[in-house]
Order: sequence, then structure tokens, then C-alpha cells
Amino acid sequence: MTRLGWWGEVLHDRAPVRRWVRWVPASMLAVALLGLNHGHLGDRSVSRVACLLLLGLFVGVGEELMFRGIGVQVFRRAGLTEGKVALFSSLVFGLVHLSNAIGAGAQAILQALIVSTSGYFFYLCLRVGGVIPLPMLVHGL
Repeated sequence: MTRLGWWGEVLHDRAPVRRWVRWVPASMLAVALLGLNHGHLGDRSVSRVACLLLLGLFVGVGEELMFRGIGVQVFRRAGLTEGKVALFSSLVFGLVHLSNAIGAGAQAILQALIVSTSGYFFYLCLRVGGVIPLPMLVHGL
């Protein structure tokens, strides 16, 4: 990304959004926090809890840089409309997760559909926040 000069565009998304879209990251963060289901988390060591949080955030950082960072820029530079950028970056995100079929079997197809939908909401988080750390945080949680 450095060689292509994309860091500025990847880290900051300056496209305006409609007001209602601002509810997307707020509702996703609320669902993520309410849905935390790690039994007896308070009984775990601080280092274990820290590792869980860091691992989740690393997944969010890596995948968001790849799909909402680079992927969005590739589709935009190809001249696609913003709706198609959102659609294709989300579909590719879901298709990549089909590799889970190796271990999970056919249920990975349903997972890929769910992940594609999540990818669209992560895209909206990017648009709302204007910076990629917001979808990274939401994804990590």
C-alpha cells in the first residue's frame, strides 16, 4: 500500500453518509458487547482476557485492512459505483470465508452468507466513521 500511495485513502474514507447509517456501528457495538458469551470471564486471569481481546482485535485489523481498506480502494479505482463497491467487497469477504468448509463442511456456505452480510455492515461502519479503525474495532469485538 505504501508503494501505491494508498495509505491516506485506506485509513480515511471521506464519503458523506446519510444520518440513519450512523445507527449501524452503534447497534453492532451494542450487539457485540451484549452477546459476549465467554463463561466466567471474571474468573479468568488478566493475561487470558487480554489475549482474547488482542486476538479478536488482530482479526478485525487484518481483515478490515484487506477488505474494507485495500478491497474498497481496488473496486473504487475500477470505476464501480459506491453501491457496487459495498456489494463486491462484502461478497469477496464472504467468499474468502468459504475456506472454512474444509473443517466445517457444508455449514460454511451459510456462514459465508452471514459473513457477507456482516461485511456490508462493516463497510457502513467505514463510511460512518470515515476512518478504518471503527470497522476494525466493531469487527474485532
